[in-house]
Amino acid sequence: MRKHLPAVLATSLFLALGIYLIAISRGFVEMDEVTHYLQARYAPRRPFLYASVWARPLFTILYTLPAQISFSAARCFTLLIAALAAWIAYRLACAKGIGYAFTAVILTVSQLRYIQQCQTVMTEHLLALLLIGALYFWETERRALSCAVMSLTPLARPEGVFLGPLWFVLVLLDRTSSIATRARRTAILLMGPLLWFVISWAGTGSPTWFVPNFPWSEQARWGIGDFFDYTLRLPKFASWPILILGLAGIAVIRRYHLQKVYLMVGFLFLGHSVLRSGGFFGSAGYLRYLIPISPLLGIGASAGLAAILSTASRLHVPVRRAVLATLFAAGIFTYAISLRLYPIPFPPERAEAHELRRIGEFLATRITSSTVVYCADLHFYLITDRDPWNFGLSNTELLAYVQHDQLVLRELLAGLPVGSYVIYDDTWMRGFMGVTEEDLRRSGYTSVPTGGQEPAPTERAAMGMFTLLVKTIAEKNVP
Repeated sequence: MRKHLPAVLATSLFLALGIYLIAISRGFVEMDEVTHYLQARYAPRRPFLYASVWARPLFTILYTLPAQISFSAARCFTLLIAALAAWIAYRLACAKGIGYAFTAVILTVSQLRYIQQCQTVMTEHLLALLLIGALYFWETERRALSCAVMSLTPLARPEGVFLGPLWFVLVLLDRTSSIATRARRTAILLMGPLLWFVISWAGTGSPTWFVPNFPWSEQARWGIGDFFDYTLRLPKFASWPILILGLAGIAVIRRYHLQKVYLMVGFLFLGHSVLRSGGFFGSAGYLRYLIPISPLLGIGASAGLAAILSTASRLHVPVRRAVLATLFAAGIFTYAISLRLYPIPFPPERAEAHELRRIGEFLATRITSSTVVYCADLHFYLITDRDPWNFGLSNTELLAYVQHDQLVLRELLAGLPVGSYVIYDDTWMRGFMGVTEEDLRRSGYTSVPTGGQEPAPTERAAMGMFTLLVKTIAEKNVP
């Protein structure tokens, strides 16, 4: 236990920091985490969400329970996953015989983007856990278990579609195993994708429902970036001292048998660079996409630090102390500069939250059990805790309005019954869904005064141009 004490303390400090960040955060880092939370919360009522490509089946299954508790509980679950991934990085560093292996925890959890995303309800940390777990089991000779873990990666994030075949190559090239053993491990690698077929059948009635919904040909939806875009932003992702230590670790790849660690880092990093340069799979180029390599980078940086300390140990004591003190001071100073340049965000409440809350209070006096309310900006549902898929439709009926894993709003809103409310957000509905306020009026919707003083035009723009409409005429009766 004494041997593990430094790693335990480092992990505990990380958990304390994450809980603090979650406690003081009034808003959220990005809208996607709200959507992921809502999908996990309401998937038991809308089973098709378990098969959703965007929602990620494994993520939705694991987060279903904490999402029933609260948004903060779901965030704390991500924090636990992030801490577990860092701990496994430490265990792998121990297995590799890296000196001062506890630094693998520190150099993982102190990466700037890793800290930022540990307080979010997002999918990247789950893939990081699966990847480092699969590599740990492989390197500690539990390779069937490694293949089982790796088979789940497609159910956690789209990168798993590429990681699975890469693991198949490792299985194929494993000359220490018999042909029969390699065949069994290949079969295990197929378990995850087969599980998705089962989930799809259970949630939608069609075992192949997710196949046409996968973004196979989606390209340049969020633009195209330069191939070196991620390379130039790496200091913002991890900080300069951790990157330098990671590069230093390359010098001791053979000593600590880190070939597969750096192979995984290079594979994901280059893969995302290629995806971004072509806009493939709808890649938006977010730095958080690199979080799955964070535990691996932490191991590499720990090896680099061990190499530096080993080299310094051969110097005379006064010189060694001076060199180490200088390097330590330089590392702390550089990391502080990185934090200054790329601060960890403390997201405030969004500008439109007050207006949405006011509309919510107004609706609270009007909503009946038969009333349907829809809002394109899902933040509203975080505030009011309403089910955003509650249109009075069964799971099967709702699927008729789902194409490419998204609701077809124009058809769905036109088909809603009289008495349905819609909070129209010009930015989201018109900009992303192609539905205008005039489209709704042609479908029988009219504006509803919500009381109180109307905001000025500039305030309306800041709040997303919200308009509350109610369907008063059935579509078939509209002239």
